[in-house]
Amino acid sequence: RRRWTGPIFAGVESVWEVEVANRRLFPARGLQVLDAGPNHIQQWFIPWLAARNSVVVRAGVTLPRRGRYVLERLRAASTYPFGFARSVCSIGDDEEVVVLPALGRLQMERFRHWLQRIIRGDRRLHRLARPSMIHQDDLHGLRLFRLGDNPRWIHWRTSARRNQRMVREFEEDTGQNLIVVLEPWQADPSLPDGSFEAAISLTATIVWEWSRQSSEYLMLAIAGPSPEAVGGFCSRDRALTMLRQLALVSGTSRIDAAGLHRAVAQEWVPEAPVLLITPRRATPLAGRLSAAWNRSITVLTPDSSAEFYDPPSSFSSSATSPGGRR
Repeated sequence: RRRWTGPIFAGVESVWEVEVANRRLFPARGLQVLDAGPNHIQQWFIPWLAARNSVVVRAGVTLPRRGRYVLERLRAASTYPFGFARSVCSIGDDEEVVVLPALGRLQMERFRHWLQRIIRGDRRLHRLARPSMIHQDDLHGLRLFRLGDNPRWIHWRTSARRNQRMVREFEEDTGQNLIVVLEPWQADPSLPDGSFEAAISLTATIVWEWSRQSSEYLMLAIAGPSPEAVGGFCSRDRALTMLRQLALVSGTSRIDAAGLHRAVAQEWVPEAPVLLITPRRATPLAGRLSAAWNRSITVLTPDSSAEFYDPPSSFSSSATSPGGRR
């Protein structure tokens, strides 16, 4: 049987253990154990395995692509005692694992500074995460009610006068919440597209590193024919859930902005910067989301992220495994 030692990332050596157990009353001799899949094959020779005993071997494999990966059933073979005949048995069933997207390197301090410049450039002001601690001096003004705003901060007198829901706005911001929207746009999904995969890796890297270095709220929304959104306070498990979703994303030329709005509406939406990561520079989705959410949307492409991000191909895969960073 196989035992996984951690998540499997594309382009980085992953390790799992194979335990071979002899449950018989007599020893096993001359065993060959085979672990194979579409992009790997591992073999071990075990000359002797005592009765009622077991041995553990390790497989170190680098899988090149994200997505579902099928491992064939483990096989054991023996030519004992004379080598004239070979006995082979398959053990267990085929197994399927999800290979997570390849991660680049995110320079977090530069990324945070870049976010702050974007926020200041858009003249966006965020309220504190704990409104009970706000003093009257922090009050900046009023603005239209947005998706995710707390109804307790509606200014009812002004709302009644203008016939629009208006909420109080405060100058300070925790700076820790983040909303990431991926547009998996691909003009022809049947053809390989390096820019599309680069956008997936950029999104995965931001999600992973932000979750690793923050404890605040993070939301990931994925556009497409069947949009989905998941959010919550940062943790390793939630980050892995988001990365598994990214691992299974397919390129599409059908972007359902209304469906994305409905998917996001099912989650709590914090006051936070909104990053729209896309393979294309000119995307109509940004304008649609800005109008629907009444928020400023920052478009980020792999080409425009060089200030704080190094893609996976720009550094050696022998660097520290992402699975061991936490």
